[in-house]
This record gives sequence, C-alpha cells and structure tokens, in this order.
Amino acid sequence: MAEDYFQLHEAVCKSISHATRLRILYTLDDKTLSATELAEKLDISPSNLAQHLAILKSRNIVLSFRKGAHAFYKISNPKVMKALRLMSEVIRETQEEQTGIIEKQGEID
Repeated sequence: MAEDYFQLHEAVCKSISHATRLRILYTLDDKTLSATELAEKLDISPSNLAQHLAILKSRNIVLSFRKGAHAFYKISNPKVMKALRLMSEVIRETQEEQTGIIEKQGEID
C-alpha cells in the first residue's frame, strides 16, 4: 500500500484516540444530536465540545448540519461504530486473557 494511505490511516486513528472524542462517538451512535444536547449528555463545555467535534469533522468521521440557530451532528458512516465495537471486543478479550494469566500465575506462586 502507498505511504499516503498509511498516513491517512494514522491521522484518522489519531483523531479518535482521545477519551472525549470516543465518548462523543458512542453518544452519537445511531443518533443525530445538537451540540447543546451533546454537551449536556457528556457534561463538557460547549467550547471544549466544539474543539473535539472540529477534529472529528476534519477527518469526516462526524458530519454536521444547521437547522435554524442549532448545529446538529451525526456519525458519517455506520462502519465507524462497527470498528469501535470491534476494537472494544479486542480490548475486552485481551483484558480477560491477562486476568486469566495473572490468576494462573497466582496459583503457581
């Protein structure tokens, strides 16, 4: 694969590698919410939310549109959440394996 692809992949991964941005994505899962609703649900300031949304929008992970005076946001592609859920499964399985290893080591000691 071309180096440009890997750089784009890196940029997309970096844009979702922040706890607040992950919380935004999981909150938006299958929903369209206003910035006000998102800020309230996440208990963060509108300015902090705007900074994180700008990063997600810059990588086309989140789309926005205006309705009157309100900005609304949604996830651009359902595969984004599919990828996040898959990564969650990997993390959960890894933690379970590590817990099992630690428990077995305790039995040996």
